[in-house]
Amino acid sequence: MKKYLSLGLALVLIFSLSCGMFAAVETEADYEPITAANEDSEITMWMDHPYIKVQPTNTTSSGRSTYTIYMAQNEIEGCQFFLAPSADKSGLTASVSDFVNSKGDKLTPELFKEYYTSIGDLGLQADQIVPYAGEAFDISADHSQAFYIKVKTAADTPAGDYEATVTVKDSADNEVKKAKVFLHVWKFALSEKTEAKTAIYLDRNLLKTFHAASGLSADELYQIYYDYLLENRICAYNIPVDVRSPQETLAKYLDNPRVNSFRIHGFAYNSEELGEAAMRKLYRTLSANDGWLEKAYFYPVDEPFAPAHFDKLKSAVETINQNFSGARILVPYNQDAPYSRDPYIGGIEFSKPYVNLWCPETNAFLTRAEQEELNSGEFKDSKVQLLTDVTWAGGGELTDEALAASKFVDSHYGKEISEIMYEEQAGGDEMWWYVASGPRYPFCNLLIESDGIAPRMLFWQQKLYNVEGFLYYYANGWFRGTNYDGWDNAYYESGLQGVVHGNGILLWPGSDVGINGPVGSLRIESMRDGIEDYQYLTMYQDLVGKEKTDEMIRTVTTSVAKYNADGDNFLDTKIALGSAIERELTPPCTEHKGGTATCVAKAVCEVCGREYGEVNPQNHHVENGVCTWCGNEVAGFIWGDVDGSGKVDSKDKVLASRYLAKWTMDDSFNKDAIDFDKDGEVKAADAVVLARYLAKWSGLPYPVGEPAN
Repeated sequence: MKKYLSLGLALVLIFSLSCGMFAAVETEADYEPITAANEDSEITMWMDHPYIKVQPTNTTSSGRSTYTIYMAQNEIEGCQFFLAPSADKSGLTASVSDFVNSKGDKLTPELFKEYYTSIGDLGLQADQIVPYAGEAFDISADHSQAFYIKVKTAADTPAGDYEATVTVKDSADNEVKKAKVFLHVWKFALSEKTEAKTAIYLDRNLLKTFHAASGLSADELYQIYYDYLLENRICAYNIPVDVRSPQETLAKYLDNPRVNSFRIHGFAYNSEELGEAAMRKLYRTLSANDGWLEKAYFYPVDEPFAPAHFDKLKSAVETINQNFSGARILVPYNQDAPYSRDPYIGGIEFSKPYVNLWCPETNAFLTRAEQEELNSGEFKDSKVQLLTDVTWAGGGELTDEALAASKFVDSHYGKEISEIMYEEQAGGDEMWWYVASGPRYPFCNLLIESDGIAPRMLFWQQKLYNVEGFLYYYANGWFRGTNYDGWDNAYYESGLQGVVHGNGILLWPGSDVGINGPVGSLRIESMRDGIEDYQYLTMYQDLVGKEKTDEMIRTVTTSVAKYNADGDNFLDTKIALGSAIERELTPPCTEHKGGTATCVAKAVCEVCGREYGEVNPQNHHVENGVCTWCGNEVAGFIWGDVDGSGKVDSKDKVLASRYLAKWTMDDSFNKDAIDFDKDGEVKAADAVVLARYLAKWSGLPYPVGEPAN
């Protein structure tokens, strides 16, 4: 499926970012696949990125016999491995060892077995990840079984390289498959303060319903689920205690830097739920504690589309402001519905005096030109995919007027809706966004049928668009008979969007597999990784500025409807990002050394990793008269003539030796003239070829002394 962002362009951008910026850690470079003691040739085993989804009928190997996980300190990351037998296998078990570095430091990973759920005509899709403790399992012939490896670093985890071993045994306890997994930890830590704000509804009553046999109270269950989300840097709407609790009770949550948002009572505002006196008291409590007030928000109305909704917003905010000074007022918008038609006043325009935390759907950031491009291309016969749900008080009929009014890119004020909201943000308001059953592909969403990388990519887009927070309406919408038939099928039917899967169900009830708590999903894992990536991008922006950060982001996504789902491309970009942050945080050398300047990049210091000096316009990598680095035609040279004298003599031999000894060479030195095997590197073997030529050896494998072009 077309992903809009050119992979070739992305790789060029990554190359330009990485030249002189980082040195990728090649922990897989010398890896030789392991043969198990009792190798079973009927089982294919492979590894892949954590954001790749493989259906159980897919037995095509990725070709990866190993995998390297790259991560910072105080981060969670993972990868997957897959088993696919050509004949039925029963009684198999799997395990993964500790990750161990050369000094004996250890990191103990978690291993999960993936379960599969129906996505209608598209078949079964992996989503649930269930903690795996070595239980025997079966795999049918020509089917695959996925496993998820998750590892967590602490803020003080030693940086460097680690390795672990995955082992698969048969029913007789024979080792039938083995593989190495590598881990590289960068020398910087993600802060506990989570920069990307989040708010997701967690339904307390449904937790109790599905865990009735556990004997745990609703409060105990809510605490377990809330903590699970927080471990993944996600905040539920409500903290686990009443906001009217004593300060010492509130402090347990509101002093936690990962808690960056909480809702003040109720899904939509009702003054009777809290009471004005209680509101004033809460304001005094929150404002007396550093940072608490900035985390609180009111949620007066949801997706307003009728005049009565906007009147309720106005009335609620007027009451709130009388009792809670400077309150953050969050309102999600899935359309710019009119407040009045004569005179015309748009709902968003009407909201300006009352809202300071704007939260449109992500397709609000699609420009008019981008929407026209999409509507005239692949999506010309399914334009509704580019719209939000349209709900009209007059009956919901999809008229031309309704379509026009529901497009965020259409504004009655000559501006795109996101432009109006950005103006409010520039004046001090916050900007969040959200997804629900839509918008669907090509937008990123949290649906089971979405690309596995989509929940992660969503937060790269969030950083690109300077959006501060993410709202989602449900984590556990387990409404049996409505949109949940258990683990086998979690569906949702929504107007223009049709049937989608996993909408509002990011967590699964652990009661179905004997767990008194949540079972996570590949989507939660991808979402958390995206939130942590947002942390990387924030750090990088603080170090080098928004322009370079946006350049990095655009190697994987260029708009809310254009992203590259290629897993290798994304990993390359994450390596570039993490390595660049590590380099920027490394103290610079007082005197750089090593490295070689080329026609497109300065030399890179082998100690601190920073560029230094100037580019060398003479140092090309020439093939057929053209430099493969800068693309320019390059005048011919004589093989072995590194000083450009027109002949090969002992001076060239001396200069080559000095270059290999890491002397600083002037611009007259032509490295390509001695790169006889054209691999882009000058090695001792090249110097030997030159020395033998000067000693008049015959039968040299390279054309020393002859013109290169």
